[in-house]
Amino acid sequence: MLQIHQAYFGAVNGTSHGQLASSLGDKNLRSFLAGFTDRPGVPPAGYTLQPYLAATSFENYYLICRTWPDVAVERQGMVFTHVLMLPIQQLAEAPALGPVLDLLLNAPPSLAERPTTLNPFTLSASDSKLPESASEVPASWLVITKHLVDSSELTPVYAFSDAVHFQALLEALWHGLPVSLRARLSWGIRFTPPGSRDVTPLLVYVPAELEVKWRGKGVIQLDTDEMKTPELPIDQLLFGNEQGSNFRDFVAAIEVGPQSFEALKRCQRAFQQYKNLLTATADVGELLALVRTLRQLQPDPGKAIDIKRQSIKALTEALLTDGATEAMALRAVPMESFQTGAEQLGKAVGVVIERAVTAANSDPTLQGNLLQYLAEANPAIIESWWHEAAATAFTQTLSAGSEAAAKVIWLGLAGNPNVRAYVLETVPDTAAWEQVLSQTVPASLSTVTADVVTTFSVRRNWWDLFAAAVGAAYAPAEAVRKQVKAENGLHLSTSTRVSKLAKKVADSDLVELAVELRSKQLQELAGDACGRNPKLLALIDASQQSWRAIWSVSLSYTKSLTAGLSKPKETIDVFLTEVSTGRANDTQILELIAASTFANVLHLPERSNLWDKLPTRLQSKFIVATLDELVEEILANSWEGDIEPVLVKRAQSIEFIGKFLREKRNDPAAVLSVNTLLQNLTDAYLKDYINNLISINGIVAVQLGQLVAVQGWNLSARSILEKARYNTDFLPALNECAGMFGFIDKLIHSKLFGHQVTKADAWSAFEETMAHLYEEGPDKDNIWKRAGGDVTKLTNAQSRRAQWTAAIGLLRYGGGGKKISAESLIRAALDDYKNNSNLQALAGLQHLFKS
Repeated sequence: MLQIHQAYFGAVNGTSHGQLASSLGDKNLRSFLAGFTDRPGVPPAGYTLQPYLAATSFENYYLICRTWPDVAVERQGMVFTHVLMLPIQQLAEAPALGPVLDLLLNAPPSLAERPTTLNPFTLSASDSKLPESASEVPASWLVITKHLVDSSELTPVYAFSDAVHFQALLEALWHGLPVSLRARLSWGIRFTPPGSRDVTPLLVYVPAELEVKWRGKGVIQLDTDEMKTPELPIDQLLFGNEQGSNFRDFVAAIEVGPQSFEALKRCQRAFQQYKNLLTATADVGELLALVRTLRQLQPDPGKAIDIKRQSIKALTEALLTDGATEAMALRAVPMESFQTGAEQLGKAVGVVIERAVTAANSDPTLQGNLLQYLAEANPAIIESWWHEAAATAFTQTLSAGSEAAAKVIWLGLAGNPNVRAYVLETVPDTAAWEQVLSQTVPASLSTVTADVVTTFSVRRNWWDLFAAAVGAAYAPAEAVRKQVKAENGLHLSTSTRVSKLAKKVADSDLVELAVELRSKQLQELAGDACGRNPKLLALIDASQQSWRAIWSVSLSYTKSLTAGLSKPKETIDVFLTEVSTGRANDTQILELIAASTFANVLHLPERSNLWDKLPTRLQSKFIVATLDELVEEILANSWEGDIEPVLVKRAQSIEFIGKFLREKRNDPAAVLSVNTLLQNLTDAYLKDYINNLISINGIVAVQLGQLVAVQGWNLSARSILEKARYNTDFLPALNECAGMFGFIDKLIHSKLFGHQVTKADAWSAFEETMAHLYEEGPDKDNIWKRAGGDVTKLTNAQSRRAQWTAAIGLLRYGGGGKKISAESLIRAALDDYKNNSNLQALAGLQHLFKS
C-alpha cells in the first residue's frame, strides 16, 4: 500500500504564495515547494493561464502537482497548487501514473472550503489500471524519447502541446520507464524560452498558443497525427510494446536499475549486442563492446553471471579467430566484474600475441602498439591482468626464438625509451638470440637505436650483435672504430667481426684507423693494404708504433724498404732513433735496413745508443756499413766526432784489418790515418804490411817510424830495417824508430844507421851475442872447448854474463888458449846457429878482431 501525502499551496492571507495546508510536516520540503509550486514566470500578454501539471524530485519524495490561476483572491497573478508527495523508494507501487494524477483536484476549492489540515492518500497497486500495449505510438513521442536518450546530459526537451496530449505522453512514459528512472522524470510548463541560469525540468510543456514566441528554439510539435511502430528496444520498453518485454527482461537479468537515460541507452546497446551474440551474428568488435558495456552497467561480479559468462566465452572464441585489434583494446578493460574473465581472455590474448609476434606477414602497427602496451607498467593505463597475460605470452614466444620475433624486437628498439628498455630486458640471454638479432638488423638502423643496442651488447658480451648494429647504422670507418674500441678489453689477437667490418672501409681510412686506434689487427689489415698500394705509406710517421707495425707488414708484400716512402732517409732515421730508445724493435724493417745502404748510421744522432738495441744477428751489418763510412770520412779528413767502442772493436778485427790493409796495400798514408783514430793496427799486421809495401814517401815514412817507435812494435821495426837495407824510401822511418834497435843491430847495420864501427864496438857486440846465445855461459854445449879454448882458463864468476865478459877478455888478449880465436869461436857458434844474422855479421867483421 502506497501512502501519498498531499499539500495545498496558494495565496497566504491573499498576498504571498506559500503553504496553505499539508499532510506532511517537513520544513525543507515546505520551503522547496513554496518556490516549485509558484508560477514559473509571467505569462505573455493576451495569454490566459490554463491548469498545468508539473513534477520533480526533492530529497526522498517525488512531487507531482497541478496548478490553476487563483481567481478567488483579489491579488492578480496568484496561483493555487495541489501537490502529491510520493516516497521515491515506493514508486514501484505506482505502476501507472493515471491513478496518481486522479488524486489531484479537478479545480481549486473556494476560499471558504480551503482546509488548514490535510490527510495523506493511500493507493493500492491493484487500483492502478495499466495502459494497454500499443503497436503504434505518435511519431512525435519517438522524437522526444530520442532526445531524452541521446542527450549526454539532462537537457530539457520542449514540446508544443495541449494539456491532454502532454498528460497522455507522461502516463505512457511513466509506465514504460524502469522504476529506478521514474524519479529522474521531471516536467513542467514554460511560457518563454528560459535563460541560461533558469532551472528547467526534463520535459517542458509549451502551450501551443505561444508557438510564435518559441520560433527557432527547437520545440517539438506534440501531435497524434502520425503514428509509428517503435523499433528501438528503448521505445518498445517505454511505450509498452510487446517486444519491449524482452528488453525489460534483459535489464532485469543484468540486475541493473538505470539511473539515467544515458544508462538506459547503454542497456539498449548491450541488449542489441547480446541478441547478436545469441544469434551468432555478433562480430568480435560487438562482443568487446558488449563486455565493456556489461562492466559499466553491472560491475558486481556476483550479478549477471550467466550473461557475463556467455559474453566472455563468445569474445574469447572470436579473439582466436580474428581479434588482434580487439585483444589489444582489452588492455583498458578491467575484469573485476567478471568471475573468470581475466583467465579466459588472458589465454586468448596470449594466443593473439604469439601469432602477432611470429606471423610471416607481420603487422608493424599492431606489433608496435603491442610493445607500447607491454612497456607501460602503469595500472591506471594498462590493466594488470592484461599486462601479465601479454607479458607472459610475449616472453614465452621469445624463448622459442625466430626471425619474425627478432624483427619485433628491432621494431621495439626503434621506439621510445620505455619500449627499448622493455624489449632489451625481455630478450633471452642466449647465443641463439644474439645470432638471430645479428642476422635481422634493419638496413636503415638509426644511430640512436644502434647506440642503445651496443650498450646492451656490451653488458651481455654480444659482440656479433654489436658489430651488426654499428655496421648498419654508421659509416664503415666509424663502425670499425666503435667495434675496435669496444673489443679492446677482450684482448683478442684477431676479431672476425673487425675483419668483416674492415672489408667495407676504404684503404686510406683503414690506415688512419690503424694509426689512431693502435689495434694490432687493424695494423695488419692496413699493412696488407699498404703492401698492395705502397703509396698509402706516403704520410708515414715512423715515431709512431702503429705506423711502424703497418710498414713492417707491408714489407712482407713489397720486400722493398723504400716502397711508398716519400722521404726514405728521414723515415728510416726516425725509425732507428726509436730503436735506439728501445721503443721500436721491428725485426722485418731492421733486416731490410741491415741489408741496405741505410745500415750506415754514422750520422744518426742517437748512434751511440743504437748498438746494444740492435738484434745480435744484425748488429754486425750495421757496424760494418757504418765503419766503412767512418773510414771514408777519416780518409777525407772530414770526421770530427766520437767513435764508439763497437766501431773500434770492429776496426781491430781480423776481418776488417785484413780487408782494409789489402785494399790500402799501396797507401800507407791511409792506413796510418785510420789507425790514428781507430787504433786498429797491431805489430804483426803492420809488419806484414811493411813487408809488402813497395814504396813510401818521406813524410809518411816518418809517420810510420814514429808510430812503430811509440808503440814499441819490434816486428814492424825489423821490417822497416829490412826494407831500408834495399829501399832508401824507408830510411826516414828507420831513423824515427832507430832507438828500438840494440847495439848489435846498429853495429851490423852501421851503414844504415850512419855508425863508424871500432874494434871495441866489435868485441862488445861479440860478447853480447854470445851471452845471448849461450846464456848458461862458455861451458854450454862445450862451445868454448869446441872452438879450441882452454876451459881451465875460465873463471867461476857469480853470473853467466860475467863469465862471458871474462872469457871474451881472455880471448881478446890471447889468454884463452893456444888454439882459440874470435874466428874459431864465431865459426863454432855458426855450427849451432847457422842462420843467426848477428853471427853472420860478426863473421864479416873479423878484421876488427885481429890485433
